[in-house]
Amino acid sequence: MPTDSTNLGRETPQSLSILLSDYWVAVSHTSGVSIDQVAAQSLLAPARCCLKNIGRVGAANESACVIAERDPASTIEESLVEKAFAYLREMSQILRDKYDMK
Repeated sequence: MPTDSTNLGRETPQSLSILLSDYWVAVSHTSGVSIDQVAAQSLLAPARCCLKNIGRVGAANESACVIAERDPASTIEESLVEKAFAYLREMSQILRDKYDMK
């Protein structure tokens, strides 16, 4: 999952799920481990606990003023972290559905 605001803003949970699934296929082909096993034993997480390039706002596709108007208590950083973790939830569901995991 991208951890810089510019790239996070260009991606969707769907596009990231496709990219990750393609990586899993490559791992499966080179390792001999089934794609279903790779998917079942994978863990989705952001690459690091804080996001890079936060001052650029990009991931929310909004200006700092728009974020402040929506929730004055929320910082740009909080908004980006919330977006990243929401993407993880959506990606998890997309990939669970694709690989028929409950």
